[in-house]
Amino acid sequence: MHYTTAKDRAKSLILQYLASQFNVKSTNKNFRCLSGTHEDKKPSMSYDKARQRVHCFSCKADYDIFDLYALRHNLSSGSKEVFEGVYAWAGISVDKPTKTNDFISLTDKKPQTSEAQVDYQQFFSKAQSNISNPASIAYLSKRGISKVTAKQYGLGYIDDWQSPRALKDGKNPPKTSRLIIPTSECSYTALDIRDNLTAEQKRYSKMKEGNTNIFNIKALEEESPCFVTEGEIDALSFLELGYNAVALGSASNTDSFLKRLKALPKVCQLILALDNDVRGKEATTALEKGLGELGIAFSYSNELYESSKDANEFLVQDKDSFTSKIEETLSTVIKAQLEEAEIKRSEYLNESASNYVSLLRAEINASRNAKLISTGFSNLDEVLGGGLFDGLYIIGAISSLGKTTLAVQIADYVSSQGQDVLYISLEMSRYEIMAKSISKHTFLYSKEHGYHECHAKFTRNIMIGSRYIDYSDSEREVIYQAGEAYKKDVEKLWIVEGLGNIGAARIKELVSEHKQHTGNSPVIIVDYLQILAPYEKLTEKQSIDKTVLELKRISRDFKTPVLAISSFNRQNYATEANMTAFKESGGIEYSADVLIGLQLKGASDKNFDVDAAKQKKPREVELKILKNRNGETGTTLDFRYNAGFNYFEEGEAR
Repeated sequence: MHYTTAKDRAKSLILQYLASQFNVKSTNKNFRCLSGTHEDKKPSMSYDKARQRVHCFSCKADYDIFDLYALRHNLSSGSKEVFEGVYAWAGISVDKPTKTNDFISLTDKKPQTSEAQVDYQQFFSKAQSNISNPASIAYLSKRGISKVTAKQYGLGYIDDWQSPRALKDGKNPPKTSRLIIPTSECSYTALDIRDNLTAEQKRYSKMKEGNTNIFNIKALEEESPCFVTEGEIDALSFLELGYNAVALGSASNTDSFLKRLKALPKVCQLILALDNDVRGKEATTALEKGLGELGIAFSYSNELYESSKDANEFLVQDKDSFTSKIEETLSTVIKAQLEEAEIKRSEYLNESASNYVSLLRAEINASRNAKLISTGFSNLDEVLGGGLFDGLYIIGAISSLGKTTLAVQIADYVSSQGQDVLYISLEMSRYEIMAKSISKHTFLYSKEHGYHECHAKFTRNIMIGSRYIDYSDSEREVIYQAGEAYKKDVEKLWIVEGLGNIGAARIKELVSEHKQHTGNSPVIIVDYLQILAPYEKLTEKQSIDKTVLELKRISRDFKTPVLAISSFNRQNYATEANMTAFKESGGIEYSADVLIGLQLKGASDKNFDVDAAKQKKPREVELKILKNRNGETGTTLDFRYNAGFNYFEEGEAR
């Protein structure tokens, strides 16, 4: 696409960019200024449809899509990176300048060097007005191309053509009669139409001006199959007979052609019809490989041209035979397409729910031997229908309310029952997680064996080795025995550390690796959702939504529970747990099978004091079932949370 067209096209996409990159869902009314230079409590930015820009009436910021991209990515406005970034985001392919270091085609600046692209529209108009020249008509007739076809595809004629490139180099080439075939707004092919050319004249009989471009590239997005030829006259030979065709311009342009295909949103069925010679066959082989890698449908027939060298030679020698061969080739292609379509149709019909009834019965029979996965809390198991099942469970709470402690306690218990657990810890180290559990065991061991409460140790007192010097023998014994008890519990627990480098895709890889080595699908616990590695080019909300969906997919694919911890919004710290409390709640609310909120007891009271509630030992915590796709919703469970020793005890259900 020519750079001016590309720039206008990009500017027209500003609303989509605002929605996807700045989460501005509607521009029907003012929205908060995007500049970040003022608080803008009363939204002061609006969209100017006529100018395709946004404008702030407070700070006077005025942005088009390129300015917004620069703002979002902290780049200099008008830089090469900005234009390339916007075009990449929009999926726009831009015709590049002759020199790679000359960025004129992207920035819309005036040419600074002689190598800049030239817009030949005015030249093409002049040439097209001469297409009826007798010499032009005679040449076209000799090549089997009608005047109607020539006009339809913008061909023209110049009787005193000189190469612009040669003239720029200070040369004075002879004036020759040329058929002009446009290949873009800034490029064309000039064919010498004279008869009886000398060997030297033949060297320059086909001249290219401007960058390499594909003739009739719009044909690639048509519904009907498209023949791919080398020369423009060969493509015109197919077009003359009413068939779809493009021309590479040369057998050496396969890489350029593949790059253009890659940038297109959709490509029709291709039929490779390059010259019937050594170079043509080599180029065909290269295209077959490239098209296969791109996943683009294509076919190729060795017999298309019979004994002719190329399409135009066949057209001129025997138009009827050429037409018959094209029809035969198309019939083979269409037959293959119909067969493929019938296979897909049959596969689709087999996806009817009726065909899955027997599979459902097999699934039910297989589940008879499935082991229920208990959380270790009988009241929670009861509400969940017996324990953890395949699905996505999300636990949310304010900070310091024991989300991680609860998840770790569940992980330890599940492991102690012989079920594999994969704990993805994105905030705490493996040893911190382990020390939390050992702290819990020092508390339980001390109570069970009648030791003084000083024998139970906080996590930090276990982690810092220098403190052991001051511990009594009995204190060290309690810590040792707690470690041994923990060791037995977690033979089936794997803790994976990560900080910003683990996302949903990596979690899937970890689960696959675990199953490969153990043969078991582990219960997966993610701590926590908001600090998983984000997806590139997505907003925070979009990234979390996609992550939640991927975690749900992992649960389904591996037939295992996935339990993820989530933060609450700050405005919900002193209020009752509810669905809107989840950060970026859209994906979480809709995709989770079970949604659990932790809150301090009394959070729903009018005069609730968060700090006072946190000071209680143990803290009184309520677990609310906010969503349960396959069971009870709205149930509240009472727990006592001993924060110092990382331990939850269950109470009664309400």
